[in-house]
Amino acid sequence: MVPLWSLEEIETLKPVQAADYLDVSRQRIDQLAATNKICQRYVNGSPVFLKSDVVEYKNSRKNGRPRKE
Repeated sequence: MVPLWSLEEIETLKPVQAADYLDVSRQRIDQLAATNKICQRYVNGSPVFLKSDVVEYKNSRKNGRPRKE
């Protein structure tokens, strides 16, 4: 876990920026945070995401509809 004092030095994204980057809705970002797929932190009462976490999630995400088995 990253100490909050060091978040000033680390690149962070606001929820709207994370939603734009992942091309999803703000509601979906909240769902991803609730299920701990993207770690959400609070700085001065405002939610933020580490850019590295958002990029990692985007790279691990598979596009398209799942195949039937």
